Amino acid sequence: MNPDVKSKNPTFLIFYLSFKACQLGFLNGCRPLIGLDGCHLSGKFGGVLLAATALDGDNCIIPIAINIYESENAESWIWFLRQLWDSLGWDDSKRICVINDRQKGCLKALSKKWPNAYTRYCF
Repeated sequence: MNPDVKSKNPTFLIFYLSFKACQLGFLNGCRPLIGLDGCHLSGKFGGVLLAATALDGDNCIIPIAINIYESENAESWIWFLRQLWDSLGWDDSKRICVINDRQKGCLKALSKKWPNAYTRYCF
């Protein structure tokens, strides 16, 4: 939708949130493992919430980033992983393992945006 055009029924499209403290905590004190997950939002506006989390040395969960998108598909995962990559200042030479539950588009997005990441699956 063109942002210059005003609609009678405006629609929420995308939201990304990642706190610098959580990014630094992940980069400096966590195992190189990111958990990816998503859930559907059942409220008035709907959409999907995508999340990236990590475990610190005490096995506590650190939220690295969240993303709210209009639907869960390859495009939403690619956009989320691109934002995550950029906000972490990631480098392909760093080793990383990503765990997910084979959600729609997630595997395709991982192969495009984080091609050198090791992937593991939960159920």
